[in-house]
Amino acid sequence: MSEGININKLKKLYFIGIGGIGMSSLAQYFYNRGCKVSGYDKAHSAVTEMLENIGIVVNYFENEANISDDTDLVVYTPAINITNKELAYAMNNGFNVVKRSDLLAAVCEGKYCIAAAGTHGKTTVTAMIANIFDGCGIPMEAFVGGICKSTGSNLYSSNGARIVVVEADEYDRSFLKLKPDISVVTSVEIDHLDIYGEKVQLVDAFREFSSIAKPSNRIVNYKYKDILPTYNTYGFDKNAKCRIVEYSYHNGLADIIINDGNRDVKFTDMPIRGRFNMENFCAAFSVAALLKLDYSKVELAMRNYKGVSRRFDVLYQDDKVVYIDDYAHHPEQVETLLDAIHEVYPGKKICGFFQPHLYSRTKLFMDQFADVLSKFDEMYLLDIYPARELPIEGVTSHELFFRMNVSKGSVILRNTIAQVARKTDAEIIVTIGAGNIDRSCNEIVEMLKEKRNE
Repeated sequence: MSEGININKLKKLYFIGIGGIGMSSLAQYFYNRGCKVSGYDKAHSAVTEMLENIGIVVNYFENEANISDDTDLVVYTPAINITNKELAYAMNNGFNVVKRSDLLAAVCEGKYCIAAAGTHGKTTVTAMIANIFDGCGIPMEAFVGGICKSTGSNLYSSNGARIVVVEADEYDRSFLKLKPDISVVTSVEIDHLDIYGEKVQLVDAFREFSSIAKPSNRIVNYKYKDILPTYNTYGFDKNAKCRIVEYSYHNGLADIIINDGNRDVKFTDMPIRGRFNMENFCAAFSVAALLKLDYSKVELAMRNYKGVSRRFDVLYQDDKVVYIDDYAHHPEQVETLLDAIHEVYPGKKICGFFQPHLYSRTKLFMDQFADVLSKFDEMYLLDIYPARELPIEGVTSHELFFRMNVSKGSVILRNTIAQVARKTDAEIIVTIGAGNIDRSCNEIVEMLKEKRNE
C-alpha cells in the first residue's frame, strides 16, 4: 500500500483541514466504511456543515486533546501550516501522520483509476466522468474537487467498486502519487509557482503525470499536444481525435456534435453552458469513447447532469437578472468565465465581484488580472483571501484596482456585496473567487428575491 497505508486496517482517522474539498471526500469515504472520523478546520463552511450533517465531528479550535490516543491515522493537507498545534502534536507524539495525497493514493491502489488533472477544468471533467459512469450503471468510486449538485456531495461511492475516478491535484505535486490507468489533462497554465518556481517545472510535472498511463490511455486537450504528446487529443481543433464539430443552444440547453475519430455523434438537450464546458464534456466523452461505452446511455446520463457548485453556477434567475457564482481564481479562468457569460447571455451588462486568492498569485498575475477584470461593466474587489499565506508588501486589492480601468467599481467589504449588488442595473451579477466569497451567495439570492417583489 502507498506509504505503508493499509486502508482495510484503519478504524479511527483524524483529518486536519477536514473542510478542504479533497479532505472532505476522503473523510466521507472512511466514514461510510464504518470508521470513526473527526477533524479540524479553522472555519465553518458549507462543506463542514455537510460533514456534520452526516455525523462527522468537526472541531473549529486547535486542541491537542482532539486527537485521541487510539487514532490510527492523522491526515493533513498542505494548506495547513506546520505550526498548527494539532499537526505538531501528532508529528511529535508517535502518531501515523500522512498527507492527503498519500491516503488518496492508497485508496486508489489496486483499482482501475481514471484521473483528471489540469490547472483548470479538472473538477468539472471529473464530475462529468462520474456522472456518466453513474448514469450508465457502472459501479465506481469518485473523488471530485467540488460539490456535485446532483448528489449534494463530492463523493460517489459504490460497494465493491473496482473503478475509481479521481481529481488529480497538481498542487504540491500530489498527482504524481497516483497510478492512473487513464489520465486526462485539461490545461497546463502558469500557477502554483510557490511550489514549482518556474513554468518549465510545472510542465515537467504534468508530463510525468501524463506518462504514468500507457500511451493509448493518455487523453490531452489538443492545445497542449506539443508539450504532452499523445494520440488521444480532444477539443475544437479539426485535428483533435475527439473534436467538437458544432453546438447550438435552445431554451438554455445545448445540442452538440462530437466526432469520436470515426463518426459524428449527436447529443441533444445537454445542460452544458459555455465553450469551455463544451471542451470539458469532450474530455469526459473521450473517456467514454476509449472505454467503448454506449453513447445513448452517455447522452441520457448527461441530460441529468446538474453541474458542480461554484462552476458557472446559476443561483438565481428572473426576467430581469441572472446571478452566477464561480470558483475562478486565475486570470485565464476569469477570462473564460466572462467569455461564457457573453456567449450564453449576449449583450447583457455584467457586474462582477472578485475576491483575489493568495498574495503570491495576485502578485504574479497583477497585470493580467487588471486586464481581464477591466472587461466587466462594473467590477468590485474584495480584499485578498490569504489562505495559507502571509501578506506581501505592496500586494493588495487596492493596488490591483488602481491598475484596472472600469467605468464603475471599488474595493469593498465582503459583507456589503448584497447592498452594492442591489443598486446595480446590470442584468448579470457574478461572484468570483476561491476564498470565502461564496458565504455571501445566500444573502445575494435573498436580496434579489426581495428586489423582484418590490
